[in-house]
Amino acid sequence: MSADPQTHITFLTSLLSRIDIEKHQEAHVLLLATIAHAKLLYGDLEGTKIDMDKAWKVLDQLSGVDNAVNAAYYGVAADYFKVYTSAHEFIFFGVLYFYVMCRQKQSMHRTTEILCYTWPV
Repeated sequence: MSADPQTHITFLTSLLSRIDIEKHQEAHVLLLATIAHAKLLYGDLEGTKIDMDKAWKVLDQLSGVDNAVNAAYYGVAADYFKVYTSAHEFIFFGVLYFYVMCRQKQSMHRTTEILCYTWPV
């Protein structure tokens, strides 16, 4: 059985609305980190970053936070930056490769041109 990404995110978001943020700040951060991780798994980098920022605003103001809450936040942050960095490295090196491979020397015969391709990221 495959999970529908939108159903998964909607379910987790509906749980977020049930938590009293003032009384249960750690639970709020933990659920935001879970939502951010789900969005990351489904490819929503922008949504992941937004939820991570919301979680950090609450987490930054707390003291004596349970290790599991910190681990959830920093775990999704690490995964996010791995994906973000590798995606941007791929774009950079892909463009660099495209530039180097597609330069045609003036002395090249027309039939020896190198075909150039781009890859969506």
